[in-house]
Amino acid sequence: MLAWLDFDSDAMQRAHELLQQFRDSRTLDHLRLGGVRDDFSEHFFPATSTIMPHARYLILVPRAFLQLEAEIQKERYSLQQAIKRLDEIEASQAHRLIDELGKRVNKRNPDRKDLERSGIVGWDKILETNKKEFVSQTPSNSYWASIRKLQIRIPKGSRTHYIRDIMARAKNKPSRFGVPEEEAVGLTRVVWNKDALELAKDASACLDLSRRQAEFLRRQYIGLNGLMSRFLSAPLRGIKEKADLQEFPYVWDYPSSDGDPVIESARQLSALIQGANLLYGAMVTSEYGLENDPDFSGWWPALDEWFAKPESALGARSAKRIDWSCVAAICKTRFADLQFLKEVQAGLKNAKSPSDFLESCGGLIIRREQIVKKVSYRLGRIRDGAVADKAKFRERVLKQPVRLTEAPDFRWGMASEFMWNINSGLGVWG
Repeated sequence: MLAWLDFDSDAMQRAHELLQQFRDSRTLDHLRLGGVRDDFSEHFFPATSTIMPHARYLILVPRAFLQLEAEIQKERYSLQQAIKRLDEIEASQAHRLIDELGKRVNKRNPDRKDLERSGIVGWDKILETNKKEFVSQTPSNSYWASIRKLQIRIPKGSRTHYIRDIMARAKNKPSRFGVPEEEAVGLTRVVWNKDALELAKDASACLDLSRRQAEFLRRQYIGLNGLMSRFLSAPLRGIKEKADLQEFPYVWDYPSSDGDPVIESARQLSALIQGANLLYGAMVTSEYGLENDPDFSGWWPALDEWFAKPESALGARSAKRIDWSCVAAICKTRFADLQFLKEVQAGLKNAKSPSDFLESCGGLIIRREQIVKKVSYRLGRIRDGAVADKAKFRERVLKQPVRLTEAPDFRWGMASEFMWNINSGLGVWG
């Protein structure tokens, strides 16, 4: 649980922005192994996130801030008014993107299928409220940390800090708009990457990246020296449409990743995390006799399938072969999490069936859940090992079922989307 005292509006805003990161419906982490996953994700694909749907917003977010700054030069906004105005600017961008999409698909009002594929942030909320409201998770919230990491925005600090700063500077600095370059360039260098600033000024409706925008983003990603840098430096030439890229569902399937020991360790680690989660779900299913319930019936078959997969796939045989030195070098601050996974692997090595796996690791899973879910754990035990009110727990479990999950892909899904956006803008793909 996260709480704060309602004394400081900046602290409230930062806490609100933090909480938004955990409200994505795709976020599932029953055993709290997400930290290990995120360390690998950051190692492979820095400045990407599962809540970032399209690389174009790395250009559109600076554009929104520049528009806000231009208005602050002329208007006397309070801090809350300025934040609200930023949300309105981003909502207006979303409306323009939807209108642009309508022209592209030759529909006055694009249907849900068109909008789902578009990556436009907030389209669902806009439609639900008849274009009167915008989503709470705005692009500037989702992309703020990434534009800093990509050196699109230079200083550190939250969105609120930045808005306060431009409000303070507005009293004695000229606007960047309509003033001589020599007067504005000092401010530009302090706050925004100059190339990003020029590109953002031209970014209106931007369903696709222009070549100049794509070249700039490619340059910034290559500068981070992650796996994304290597993939963008040498893109596959045979990809002509998204379906070609989607033939590689995980990063280790992508041809240019062959032979990398860290990527192979990531595959094995992903298999182990998946196995631990499958065992957890299967244990919850058995605990409450839910094998025939449609929300739980898939757990045991999925565990059986995982256990039977060949060594080259995401399954038990692969999970037995992890190079922990590679993993530990990346997850330097995850000692407790790695120790749990090492213990799961040790139990798995001697298991010849899912029931053996359950017998050797069931106690580990129960203890792990009690550590990470001190109030709402589902396996029905209380701290002294006694059985809790099982009927009450069962009711809670039925209301909030553990949903069957895939193995972690270490942000590959998002990274491949960004690769498509950037390489298409460069004319390499598509």
